Amino acid sequence: MLGVKVDYEMSAWKKTLIAGLISYIDAGSIVAGASGLSMWQGYLGMSSVQMGLLAALSSNTGGAAIGALIGGKICDKYGRKFVYNYALLFYMIGVAMICLATNYPLFLLGYVIVGLMVGADVVASWTFIAEEAPSKNRAKHCGSAQVAWMLGPVVVFLASIPLNSMFGLLGNRIIFAHLIVVAGWIWYQRLKMPESTEWTEAHKREQELAAKGIKVRKVHYGDILHGTCLKTVVMLCAVYTLWNLAASTNGFFMPYVYEHLGKLSNAMSLFLTALNFAVCILTTFIFMYTGDKFNRRKVFGIFSGLGVISWFVWALPANMMQMWMLFF
Repeated sequence: MLGVKVDYEMSAWKKTLIAGLISYIDAGSIVAGASGLSMWQGYLGMSSVQMGLLAALSSNTGGAAIGALIGGKICDKYGRKFVYNYALLFYMIGVAMICLATNYPLFLLGYVIVGLMVGADVVASWTFIAEEAPSKNRAKHCGSAQVAWMLGPVVVFLASIPLNSMFGLLGNRIIFAHLIVVAGWIWYQRLKMPESTEWTEAHKREQELAAKGIKVRKVHYGDILHGTCLKTVVMLCAVYTLWNLAASTNGFFMPYVYEHLGKLSNAMSLFLTALNFAVCILTTFIFMYTGDKFNRRKVFGIFSGLGVISWFVWALPANMMQMWMLFF
């Protein structure tokens, strides 16, 4: 009982930080492969189709999407803690498979496992943060998970510069191995965490009603596809579909693009990508300190507009891009 008491006295910020740290290893798993993609391509003899399949089924896109759908249902039925504790164990197995891979099927399988677990864990962790965050500081707490998500690429890309140059592919394996160590530490810390208060109370009410013989109506996907809920779902689907097109390209393929199309060195391509994510961290801090004070629609509109402008620049012809950069 002492362990339970200590769990429930855990501060809101400590809960947020432990839950949010999953974003570091989730994003880290995406960019770890990207930082050494050229080396893996040469070592495993991957074709462009195989690399595309790797990206489509990993924590970058499809794997995470399927994991989120499965994890979301389990998360509501058995609790947030159940999902994110078990997901981490399988995550470590998947990363270990990638780390030790000597052929493409094992490499791909490891990425699929990691992708599924990332999708499930993000649902559980971010839901837990939103439910436990104080209403007056919700943007700060939710934003901290995004900081952790961006911190993963910064650390991985910067660490990859010396490791790749000194050890080659072994350096990239070391990068993956460090994710296992961090995941193990997070898993241990999460054992001390309580279940979501909101989920616990809702589950308790259901049990009380069931004990009285009152049948609780189950919520189906159709229940959220009408009225205000429908508008919210459509907006979220649109935002995450477009955002992930940019994020997945940037996180997984951008170093490869810099290196093979921009003719930059591996070190320079990794540095530029890390710098991009570092800027994202700074803008996230701005959101954290404005999202709780100002109208969130306006804050969202401003940042969305900046996102459109930033990607519009990439679509300009090369000579116009140079003029744009000189202007600023």
